[in-house]
Amino acid sequence: MDISKMTVQIRPRTQWEAIDMGMVVARKWFFRLWMIWLTTALPFLVIILTASLLLPGSAPQWSLLLFWLCKPLFEPPLLLWTSRILFGERLTIRQAIHETRSTTSFKRVLSVLFSRLSPMRSFTMPVLLLEGLTGKVRKQRFTILSRGYETSIYLTLSASVIEILLTLSLVGVLYWLIPDQLRWIDFGDFIFLADAWLTLALYVFACSILSPYYICGGFMLYLSRRVELEAWDLEIGFKQIDKQLREKNKPSHSAVTGVLLCLLMLYGTSLCPPACNAEGLSPESAKETITKVLEQKEFGETKTVYEWVPKEEDKPEKPNTDWLESLKPFFEFMIDLADRMAKMLAGGAKYLVWIGAGIIIALILWRYSKIRKWLGKYFPDRLDRFTPPDELFGMDIRPESLPDDIGSACRELLGQQKKREALSLLYRGVLSHLINTHHVHIYASQTENECCAIIKTYRPQSETSFFSHLTALWLTTAYGHREPALESCLEIVDRWQELYGEQQ
Repeated sequence: MDISKMTVQIRPRTQWEAIDMGMVVARKWFFRLWMIWLTTALPFLVIILTASLLLPGSAPQWSLLLFWLCKPLFEPPLLLWTSRILFGERLTIRQAIHETRSTTSFKRVLSVLFSRLSPMRSFTMPVLLLEGLTGKVRKQRFTILSRGYETSIYLTLSASVIEILLTLSLVGVLYWLIPDQLRWIDFGDFIFLADAWLTLALYVFACSILSPYYICGGFMLYLSRRVELEAWDLEIGFKQIDKQLREKNKPSHSAVTGVLLCLLMLYGTSLCPPACNAEGLSPESAKETITKVLEQKEFGETKTVYEWVPKEEDKPEKPNTDWLESLKPFFEFMIDLADRMAKMLAGGAKYLVWIGAGIIIALILWRYSKIRKWLGKYFPDRLDRFTPPDELFGMDIRPESLPDDIGSACRELLGQQKKREALSLLYRGVLSHLINTHHVHIYASQTENECCAIIKTYRPQSETSFFSHLTALWLTTAYGHREPALESCLEIVDRWQELYGEQQ
């Protein structure tokens, strides 16, 4: 494993940041990962369906249970392909599946199946499949890596919840697409009917969508832990520095220099007296010297530590519980009462659901205008057909009424000390550009402050701050009859040129 070939940046990351990085990797290579999962899972699914038909009881329920138990068997090819692509090696789908099969043994298959019950499966799977450790060594490795990394448990829980929600959502969408005349079963039966194969198929589809994200998130969490423990970022930094120093200090005449160094070493060896080859220490003297060195404080010391431990106390006698028997009828009555209350609440839950749906619809209608504004950011042309006004605040904002280079025209007016005319032209140009080019819906009945609010909703922060500043200067000049400083006018014209000058 050459960490210098990593295709992602090696640096310390928080646990949630590492999971987020895994989501980015899965999103980038989703189609290939999805095809690898389907290629691996579909043959298993055929075997599971065949086995469930031979078992007594409901075949879809057996299929769902067996598929859920065998899910870890579909993940090794995903993990192998992801590990290779992150280290700069590209594998095809066939190569990833073939290499996984060639390295699979019966013992490893059992280990993968037993990991089904582990909530940290995505985090510990790389140790099981990529590091190739077994027995006590693997257990110690799990302990070291998982210390303080319980976030993988939340990743597993989140993926499970999303799988269930996605399955129910797909079932609900299909149910609501059925015409009313063909809805011959209840919605609950449609989802949980014993012989409904549809739920199984949609659950398999939901798992195929979530598995690449789950595996990549756990693998990036595993890599982040190794970066933290083994300081991969420092190692890469030292290698880069070493490479730069080697390139910088590389001699131009290496062959000649090597020959001269050899000659100098031979000459020095010939001048060295025989006394230089002194005999070494005897084994007894060397052992005594080593023992003295190891007895020093720097090589460890023995320390006695005292701690508090609880004293052993006599166990109290078992209390008499005969009086609890007299309360048995009371507890039975309370259980029966709770059962009746639960049935009453279950009956009223249906009405509560309809009331909640009505409240949600009322809130949506109440906030209709703001929802339209939010939708207008992404679908400005589909909400309604907007006709740009010809005038705003008594000013002509038609594109043909404006000069081709508004910035130069404003500078000419400022050079003639016509600040009001320059600001008016610039204000008209901005409004015309926003309405006709960026399709911002501004109506003739709206005020200057309302225009600022609309632009703040639909345009980025840079344009919002510019328009607010320009509006303040224009209002001060037009209604306050106070001319701003020439520097402020030139600054706002330069800002116009930066934002819109190149777009004209």
